[in-house]
Amino acid sequence: MRKSVIIAACLLLGTAAWGQNTIRDIVAIIRGKDVVSCSYTYTMRGSMPVKASGTAEMQGHRYHTTADGGLETWCDGTTCWIVDRKAKEVLIAEAGESMVSHLDEYIGYVHISRFDGSNLACTIVREDRDVDLDFSASGITLTEPSPSDDSRFVFDVSTLDSSWIVTDLR
Repeated sequence: MRKSVIIAACLLLGTAAWGQNTIRDIVAIIRGKDVVSCSYTYTMRGSMPVKASGTAEMQGHRYHTTADGGLETWCDGTTCWIVDRKAKEVLIAEAGESMVSHLDEYIGYVHISRFDGSNLACTIVREDRDVDLDFSASGITLTEPSPSDDSRFVFDVSTLDSSWIVTDLR
């Protein structure tokens, strides 16, 4: 389910950032070199309803999200770190197949209800994947990365003190 939400968010953010392009063009841009940043909210309906909001940065197969409440997810395309600062816990796992590789599977399920250039409201309903999601993004920006941007998608566990619990599943 988490992977579906992230995939949907990537697709929707791309749609907002490039307005009139087709969704297929946008998927190509998301897979590119630029960094997409925004604040987001989503509501997932269904058997396990979820509401969340936060911020996101994405670049190709890499991302960093921070959810209200403190949960952070970092992914450099190879490794993922799920960080709970309140509980002082980090879970490290292999990224597995990239979420960007699944974007094509959602193209036909996106319905854009509002777009004004930097804000977006969309719905994705895909019953075969149990996805029924309202998504909105605000403050959407698209920027070229600098050489130092690589660190924005990596969580540095070495900076933590001994009070943290680090579980490495790689």
